[in-house]
Amino acid sequence: MISVVVVDDEPMVCAHLRTILGASGAIEVVEEAHDGAAGVEAFLVKSTPPEDLIGLVQVAAEGHTVLSPAAARRLIAASTDSQPARDRARRLVRSLTERETQVLACLGEGLSNAQIAGRLYLSEATVKGYVSRMLDKLGCANRTQAGLLAHEAGLAQAP
Repeated sequence: MISVVVVDDEPMVCAHLRTILGASGAIEVVEEAHDGAAGVEAFLVKSTPPEDLIGLVQVAAEGHTVLSPAAARRLIAASTDSQPARDRARRLVRSLTERETQVLACLGEGLSNAQIAGRLYLSEATVKGYVSRMLDKLGCANRTQAGLLAHEAGLAQAP
């Protein structure tokens, strides 16, 4: 069972999220908060589609950082755009297989494992395997770092 805390300044939004997440049978909302720290890992915005919410929470529970496309856009905009970073990213990407490169591009778009699986016609388990191997090859600690590297290498446009 995955335990989560739902944070939103509107109690109705918290109640709605509790209902969506609780319907999975694998996620338990253990607390609601109506204010909170600004920077929380695996953070999603209210516009995250309900059908993606459960999968994204499960990915976060596996230890990966999950950002909504809007949060990813803000993070990418704040990152530096330097030639050395682009060159380093391109060198690292050359170590990947073609399929790993496709998965990396999808991470750069902010897609969940389920969305990547659907796009590339793979199982979610296969996508998880690709992501794990790719993170090791690239020396990335999490999906967010890999997604940023995808942007630096020119594999993905801002979501």
